[in-house]
Amino acid sequence: MANEVTRRSFMQKSATAGGVLLAGGVLGPAAGQALAAGTADADGSGGKKVFRNYTQRELDRAYDQDYWVAYSSEEAIDFYSILSDKVRSEHRFSSHAYGKGKVETLDFFPCGEPGRPTHVFVHGGAWLGLDVESSSLGAPTFVKNRANYVALGFSSVDPPKATLAHMVEQVCRGVAWVHQNAARLGVDPNRIFLSGHSSGGHLAAAALVADWADFDVPDDVVKGCLLISGLYDLYPVSLSYRQSYLKLSAKEIDDLSPIRHVDSIRCPVVVAHAENDTPEFRRQGEAFAKTLRRGSAHPSREVVARGLNHYDHSFTLGYADAIMGNTALQQMGLAKPVSFEGPAGPIRY
Repeated sequence: MANEVTRRSFMQKSATAGGVLLAGGVLGPAAGQALAAGTADADGSGGKKVFRNYTQRELDRAYDQDYWVAYSSEEAIDFYSILSDKVRSEHRFSSHAYGKGKVETLDFFPCGEPGRPTHVFVHGGAWLGLDVESSSLGAPTFVKNRANYVALGFSSVDPPKATLAHMVEQVCRGVAWVHQNAARLGVDPNRIFLSGHSSGGHLAAAALVADWADFDVPDDVVKGCLLISGLYDLYPVSLSYRQSYLKLSAKEIDDLSPIRHVDSIRCPVVVAHAENDTPEFRRQGEAFAKTLRRGSAHPSREVVARGLNHYDHSFTLGYADAIMGNTALQQMGLAKPVSFEGPAGPIRY
């Protein structure tokens, strides 16, 4: 179809938008122009560093995917929606309210076999965008491999009405609802797994360190977690442009930074980031994986998606033979490891 949105159309568009093709993928037009001019670090700040070796402008860029990716976040969101609409038209699912709030709903995709494990997905969107309807793209990976899939809906950040703490609580209540309604859904309450992408990776990681007794479920309700290009230390985030809408207090930074509370994590964790993630998303993933290996009582490992960027990375959850789909199934005991050469899994056009 001429107007079909595909990854290829994103890649082609980058050529006219000024993107630069590197061995590991495509940089966004702004980063590409800066590299071509040899001025990637020049920002007119006078060289004042605000975090590590970053000036303010550099730190803001390090948390801005659109600077590093050849297509925009808006296009990625369109692609999420197109893929999710296709999945929702082809697979049976039911919607349920796990709370009283309008957005406190989840979509349940059954595998059709009782007593099977369940994977709960927490979407990204910079804590601001996306929704439950655009979070179905991962379902085929699981339902085709005898597992259930849950897409979780929750608020967008809007302090003080909807804070990050409130959003983490919603994730916990959603997971607890699945556990408490296991008989109704026909799922195994003792095999619930969690994942999240980008800001959803942060929310999922923050949920891992919550006190699950507050939600009337066992403290090991989550049996394994896959974190896809997430953020785990909110302090540098609070120094970036994102603080303008997150409005984080010092207490929130401490309470909601999972890297500071790894001793509270009660399940194995896979920390994944893309080779072409932004510098800070890569650094945070590496740091969290290292901290988990040193401080968690449960096995953890790091996965790097070669040849992919921040958005491509999440798309691979939708395919059992791509890196995140295979990693998630491995964690659930439903697949064997696959070795990837070049881009981390097949790219669908």
